[in-house]
Amino acid sequence: MCMAKKKKTLTYSKMVKKALAQAKRQANPAAAKIAKKKRLEKSAEKMSNKMTAPERVFDEMMKELGVECECQKVVGNKIFDFYIPSKNMIVEVDGDYWHANPIIYESKDLNKTQLRNVKNDKFKEVLAKGNGYKIERVWENELHNDYKAQKKRFKKLLKDE
Repeated sequence: MCMAKKKKTLTYSKMVKKALAQAKRQANPAAAKIAKKKRLEKSAEKMSNKMTAPERVFDEMMKELGVECECQKVVGNKIFDFYIPSKNMIVEVDGDYWHANPIIYESKDLNKTQLRNVKNDKFKEVLAKGNGYKIERVWENELHNDYKAQKKRFKKLLKDE
């Protein structure tokens, strides 16, 4: 039995609300940009209270190294996992499954979510570098299987020159 996809229908009041919001954004794009930035910052604040397991491990590593960092840094229209102000460095802590660790997953076998996340990760890298940040990535697998090596790597990256 074939089931047809049900189309989402908007009520009249939702259509009016949506049209008004769009008109408001078009009438004042600067205000819309500020509102979007505030929404992003609010999302980042919520996310900083709900770190993923690999993010908690990385945060603990930074504490062990005595490195001050900010969680969930907003740059442009994206949120990054960590920001280390002393080095103007962004660190992305990538889950092996969700971000398709190339050591574990072949590109031909990725699902839609993984493909989208890989594309987003590439965009975020360009965005960070384009805004003058250094960017480092650390994989969940690296944190769990070779914590000492990652700690040594970041100690070397973050040492005062």
